[in-house]
Amino acid sequence: MVSRTSIGPKEAAERVGRSKSAILKAIREGRISATKSDSGSWHIEPVELFRVYPDRGSESTQSPHTSAPDVRNVPPSGAQVETEHLRDLLQRSEKREADLIEERNAWREQAQRLALTDQRAALQPVPQRGFWSRLFSRQGDSPSGDDA
Repeated sequence: MVSRTSIGPKEAAERVGRSKSAILKAIREGRISATKSDSGSWHIEPVELFRVYPDRGSESTQSPHTSAPDVRNVPPSGAQVETEHLRDLLQRSEKREADLIEERNAWREQAQRLALTDQRAALQPVPQRGFWSRLFSRQGDSPSGDDA
């Protein structure tokens, strides 16, 4: 589909200061996207052309001594306000994520310490009396404390 803003290779060549054959070569090599109509002519979107080559037409219409506009006193546009708001949200979200990661790591360390403590207690051998010592209790082993 050809848009109303598309231009032909000849006009494109004039606008960027190249030859028509250079523009057609760029199209064939895939550096510039273009559409071929049913009649066989190429149509190039100016945006696509200026992505590859600088616009020479705009350079000639501006005087070389023009200065940049003073933007210090210009109020921010809606897009700028929204961008600042989104940056603020992103910054708060990143800070919250960092806090959550720090908190998770602290909980992980505590869980590991507790798990190691529980394992050590479970691995300690429980002293058991042998069969003969239970059968013939030794001196001082009797529940009443009497020496037999």
